Amino acid sequence: VFLVFIALRTVPQFKITTIKVVSGSGKERIPTSLKEQLATYVGLSLFELNFNRLERELGSYPTIKSLELKRALPSSLEATVSLVESPALVQTTDGLETYLVEGNALVRLPAEDIDAWKQEMVTILVPPSYAQMLRAYGLDRSFHQVMELANSLGEKTTLITSIKYDNNSSNSFGKMVLEI
Repeated sequence: VFLVFIALRTVPQFKITTIKVVSGSGKERIPTSLKEQLATYVGLSLFELNFNRLERELGSYPTIKSLELKRALPSSLEATVSLVESPALVQTTDGLETYLVEGNALVRLPAEDIDAWKQEMVTILVPPSYAQMLRAYGLDRSFHQVMELANSLGEKTTLITSIKYDNNSSNSFGKMVLEI
């Protein structure tokens, strides 16, 4: 069995020529860095790759919930990606950091993936200090209220491009500015 496996690695027909990446949720957004990483396997044998190790490594990407790799003989690699479901995109007002909301935490989103996520969900702009606090301690009750309000507005209109939220206000909720 071992010799057959070694022999299969050297057969030129099993060299990867095509890589197909599909989102399990049916959405077209695939992390750019995942595509770039998978592209580095073109030219390698399908039997040369350790799929378990690759699924663990690539599945640890911040916006990926799960990843499954399959061989499609003779020369294709198929990846099915399940992405994190997020109710909102959180961006600092200075534009230096962007996060996805996952549960009660913020997950940093790489710069090359921001545009794909912005097309599908509302963006909430927050001061950098507030974003740091949310990352360190989790989402507070008022931010959950902002997300609920943002999502309810998003269903009624497509004109709102982002919501600027500042929690430093005299009232308990803070201030919200809708950008159209």
